[in-house]
Amino acid sequence: MKVKVLFFGRYRELVGASQLEADVPADTDVAGLLEQMRQRYPSLPPFPVPAAVNAEFAGPQRALSEGDEVAFLPSFSGG
Repeated sequence: MKVKVLFFGRYRELVGASQLEADVPADTDVAGLLEQMRQRYPSLPPFPVPAAVNAEFAGPQRALSEGDEVAFLPSFSGG
């Protein structure tokens, strides 16, 4: 199945693109997609990365569906 992957901040710099389309197996979750992205882009950090699926924060076990939009979000702070 195909999902749209968005990268922001430092992750966009490491990947060299702000978005791409990924073809993943039907049973893929956020963690599986991140692992696939790390295989393609080894410079991505080895630790858990905050993510959102269809503009809602999502944990690593969140199952993905055809056409989902997954954003990997760099750490940020407010004040």
